[in-house]
Amino acid sequence: MDLLGEQVDNSWKDKHLNLLAGSEGVKGTDDSVESGGKTRGYGITVIPEALESVADSLSDKELATRIIDYNHNRLRAMGIDFDNLPEAMKINASDLMYNTGTLFNNYRTALDAKDFPTALRESLDVVSATDPDQNMDLKVVRGLVNRRMQMYNEAADALGLSEISDNKVFKSQTEGALTDVVYNFEGDKEPIIFNIDKGMHTKSISDERPEGYDIRKPLVSSPLNDIMEMNDPDYEEYGYDLTPIVPDGTPSYMNLLGE
Repeated sequence: MDLLGEQVDNSWKDKHLNLLAGSEGVKGTDDSVESGGKTRGYGITVIPEALESVADSLSDKELATRIIDYNHNRLRAMGIDFDNLPEAMKINASDLMYNTGTLFNNYRTALDAKDFPTALRESLDVVSATDPDQNMDLKVVRGLVNRRMQMYNEAADALGLSEISDNKVFKSQTEGALTDVVYNFEGDKEPIIFNIDKGMHTKSISDERPEGYDIRKPLVSSPLNDIMEMNDPDYEEYGYDLTPIVPDGTPSYMNLLGE
């Protein structure tokens, strides 16, 4: 029930809570990615000041529910027409608030304009967290890239938009950037690419990825692959011309055979 006595459908909160249970887990950890310290279940790392006095008396699920409620009220207080958003965008905005404590300007502008495809796109580069092993600097976290993709697809499915098929995180070749986050789609739809001026978080470094990055597909691997992959998008992107240079007057293979 809202302040005017009108019935409000809050079933989206249960759906958001279930998504948090799936992506963050219902049990806490002693070594969270975002803070490097303890976290409670449902990915709770920061407890709003207004809930600190009751947090210890609540279960993780109860506290997560209270945080979602708290952020819901904050979103309405910010002037966002929140209750008239599609359920999918309520969950998406709520998740950003839950994860970061704020809505970034480009996302907020698109949300206010009801430009939901743009808002969802703007949510995809919220992928960094402080790294205790790197002077508490913000670094790109692969787990957050996956979470953004998951939340994007949850909304895209409900809104009839194309879903992301997979993502890649590369060492950037763009001047001024350190990391490229690439979200791919099936078919001919262009990928969404963010050139980010932050390196990789320590938590995203592993034996498989010693620098945290995926390996870019090599442009040239063998003469046979060069022939077979002339239509590969990588060749188009970098402008490779694989047509052999033949001097004028060189007889053709067919002429050599007498044909």
